[in-house]
Amino acid sequence: MKPAKALLALAMCLFLGVFVSLRRHAGHMAELSALAAAGTSTGLSEVRNSAVTYARSMRGLPYDPLKGEQGDPFGKIGFVVCIDVPLRAYMHAGFDPAGMLRQAAQEHPSWFSIDKGNQPGNRFFYRRVRNYVGLFKNHPALETSGRPQPGDWAFFGPYHIALVSTVFPDGRYEVIEASGRKMHVGTNTGEKMEQTWGPPLFFGRWRARTI
Repeated sequence: MKPAKALLALAMCLFLGVFVSLRRHAGHMAELSALAAAGTSTGLSEVRNSAVTYARSMRGLPYDPLKGEQGDPFGKIGFVVCIDVPLRAYMHAGFDPAGMLRQAAQEHPSWFSIDKGNQPGNRFFYRRVRNYVGLFKNHPALETSGRPQPGDWAFFGPYHIALVSTVFPDGRYEVIEASGRKMHVGTNTGEKMEQTWGPPLFFGRWRARTI
C-alpha cells in the first residue's frame, strides 16, 4: 500500500473509532439520566455518588494510545488515560486530587519517588498513578483498605487505576476504567481486573470526616 493510502486508511480507522466511542458515550449518558430519575444510587454518600455517576458518564470515551505524549494531540480532542477517570470524577464531585498532590509534593517530597523523569514541575506528575499511590499511603485525609467501597480508587500496582462503581453483598465489585486493552472507558469486573493486573495494591478513599 502506498504511504498516502496507508495514512488515509489510518485516519479513517481513527475517525471511525472516535465516532463509535462517542456514540457509545452518548448512549451511556441517556442511561444515566434514567438511573438518576429512578434513584438507584441512594446508598452512596453525596460526594461518592456524584463521583461514581460522573465516572459512569465517561463510558465510551476513547483511550489515548499516546498517553499524553507527543504534544498530547489525542487528549486535546477528548481521549483519556486511566488516571483521568478518578481524577475527573472527583473534580466533578468538588474535590481536587491534583491540587492535593501538588501541595503534598511541595510540603512532603519524601512521600514520592521524585527523580529526573518524575518532577513536580512536570504537568504529567499530576497524571501519574504512582504519585497518587504515595499520596493515598501518606496523606492524613486519605485512607487505604483491602476491601472496596463504591467510589474508591482501585490501585492495581503503581501504573494502573480504576474507580470502584459497585460492590455486591458477596464482596464482588465492578470498576470503571480507561483501558488500553479495550481502547475506551468501560465497566469491568474485579475478577477480570485481577486476572489482568493481579490483586489490587489497595483501595483508597477520603476519610469520612472529609466527605
